[in-house]
Amino acid sequence: MDIINIKVSDNNHEATLLKTKAFLIITIVAIALLVPQILTKSIVLGSDAIFHFNRIYDTAQQIRTGNFNYFQSNYGFQQAGRIITPLYGPLMSYLLGTILLLTGSWLKFQVIINLLVLVIAGYGLFLLAKRTGAEQTFALIAGILFMTSVSVTAWITKQHFTSVGLILIPYVLYYAIDFLEEDRPLRIWGLALSMALIVETHFLSALFAVVALVILFIIGLIIHKNKLAFFRQVAFAGTIALLLTLNVWGSLLDVYHGNHLLSTWPYQNLDAGAMKLSFAEETETQLGLTLSILLIIQLIYVATHLKQVSRNNLIFSFIGGFFLLLSSKLMLWNFLGAAFPSLTTLMQYPSRIRGIAVVFLFTAIALSCSENAVHYSKLRPILTGSLLLVATFAAFNTYMNMTQLAQTWHSDQPISATNAIVKRKHLTADQIRGAFRSANLSKGLKVVPKSTPDYLPTHTKVDPAHYLKMHPYALVSTNLIKNNGFDKFVLSDGTLKIKWYSKTTKQVTLPAVIYAHSNITLNKHNVKATKLTTTQIGNPIVQSKPGNNVATINYHTSKTVSTLIWISLILWPITLLVILVVKTIKVVQNRHHLSL
Repeated sequence: MDIINIKVSDNNHEATLLKTKAFLIITIVAIALLVPQILTKSIVLGSDAIFHFNRIYDTAQQIRTGNFNYFQSNYGFQQAGRIITPLYGPLMSYLLGTILLLTGSWLKFQVIINLLVLVIAGYGLFLLAKRTGAEQTFALIAGILFMTSVSVTAWITKQHFTSVGLILIPYVLYYAIDFLEEDRPLRIWGLALSMALIVETHFLSALFAVVALVILFIIGLIIHKNKLAFFRQVAFAGTIALLLTLNVWGSLLDVYHGNHLLSTWPYQNLDAGAMKLSFAEETETQLGLTLSILLIIQLIYVATHLKQVSRNNLIFSFIGGFFLLLSSKLMLWNFLGAAFPSLTTLMQYPSRIRGIAVVFLFTAIALSCSENAVHYSKLRPILTGSLLLVATFAAFNTYMNMTQLAQTWHSDQPISATNAIVKRKHLTADQIRGAFRSANLSKGLKVVPKSTPDYLPTHTKVDPAHYLKMHPYALVSTNLIKNNGFDKFVLSDGTLKIKWYSKTTKQVTLPAVIYAHSNITLNKHNVKATKLTTTQIGNPIVQSKPGNNVATINYHTSKTVSTLIWISLILWPITLLVILVVKTIKVVQNRHHLSL
C-alpha cells in the first residue's frame, strides 16, 4: 500500500512539474512575441481598438466612481448612454475594466492583456492536447502553434475580440473530452463554468463552442451504454451554465423587446471573407504555405489510417476538417448570404470559423505525432523538428508583425487602422500619442473617436440593403461625435445628465441615445421615450427653452430582468466558492490517504 501511495504521489508531483514547465515555456514565448511592443512602449491601435477601449473604459469608470449602470454606457462612446456592455460579453467587460483600472494606462493594459491572451491560448491548447492523449512535447508545440496563429494574434495586432472568445474554447473542450470516455463521470462544474465564461465573453465564439459540444454529445450518446445517465449529467452542466448567464439572456430579451437595433456592418461579399489555401503568408483569409501543408497532411494521414489512429485523433480530425470546410469558399457563402441575409451581419467573415477548426486540428496533429513517435521511434526527432520549425516560423511572423506595428505607432500615422475614425483637424501624431499616454484614460478616446453604430436603436428593422443606404457611420459622426455645446455628468444612481444653454426656444438634437425602456426628464418634466421624436439612430429631439436646459436619461428594466441579472451576479461567487471548497477537501483527503 505504501509503495502504491508513493508512486501516486510521485506521479502527481511529476505531472505538476511538467505542466509548470510547459506554462513557463509558453509564457517566455509570449513575452518574446511582445518584445517589440514592450521595448518601444508602443500602443497598437488596430481596426477594433477604439470600440473595445471605449467599452472597457466605461466599465472601469463605473467601478472607479461607483456610479454603476449595467445597461447605459455613460463614460465611453461619447457618453451617449448607448447600450453595449450587456449585449457584448458583460462579465468580461467588467473584468477587463478592473484590469484597466489597476494598470492605470492604456500601454500597460494592452501589454498585460496581450500577454494573458497569448498565454491562455497556448496553455489551453497544451492542456487539451495532453488530455486527449498527446505527449508533452507535441502538446506544447501545438500550444505554441495555436497562440501564434492569426486566429489568436488578431487580438494583439488588430484587437479583434473574436480571438478573446476563441482562446477559451480549448478549456470548454478539455472538459467535453469526458463525453468520449464511458468509464469517466463528467466534470460538470468545470464544463458549466467554462461554457458560462465564454458566453459572458463573446457570443459568436460561444455559438461555435455549442456546435462543437453538440457534435461531441451525439458521439458521446453513441459511445455511452447508460445514455440516460450521460444525458442527465450534460443537462445538469447546461442548466448551471444557463443560470450563470441569466444576465446575458435577460438583457438580450429586455433590450430587443420594443427596440430595433442596428447590427454589425453587413459584409455582403461573404466569399471574399472565406478561407482558402495559399502559398503566401498566413492572413485572416489565407492559411498560408506552412499551415496549409500541415493541415492537409494531417487530414490525409487520418483519412488513410482510419484503423490505426486513436479514437480521439479521428474525432478531432473529423470535427476540425468539418469546421475548416465551413470556413472555406467551398461553402458558396455568397449564395448562402443571399438566401439568409442575416449571415452577412452575424457571421460577417466566414474565416472566423477557422479559429475553432485549428483548435481541433492542432490537437489532432499533436496526437498524430505522438502516436507515430511511439510506434516508430526513429521518426520522433523528425516529427519534433518539423513541428518545431513550423512553430518557429509562425512565431517569427508574429514577432515581425509586432515590430511593424511598433514602428507604425512611432510614425506620422500612429493609428494602424483608420477605418471609421472621425478625423480631427490639425491633430498631429505627437498629440495622438500623448493623448493615449495620458493618465487621463478618456483623453485618447476623445482625440480619436470612432463612429461605430453597432446596437443603436432605429425606427424600423434595418436589413443589409437598407443599412448601406442609411449611412449609420455618418449619422454617428454627425449626431454623437460632432454634436457639441453640451455638458454631461453621471449621477450616483447611474443616470446620465445633460446640460446646455439655448438663446431661444428651439428644437435640439441631444448627443445621446434613448431606447423604448429609457426614462427621460426634460427640465424636471418626465417625458415618455415612445412619445419623443428621435433621429434614425435614437437621438432624442427636444424643445429647449431660452436659458439653461437639463435632460436626464436612465434605462428602466422590468423586475423580472433585474431579478435574472441579480441571480447571475450572486451565483458566480457562490459557484466559484463551491468549486474551491470541493477542490480543497479533495486535496486534504488525498494528503490524508498518502500519510496513512
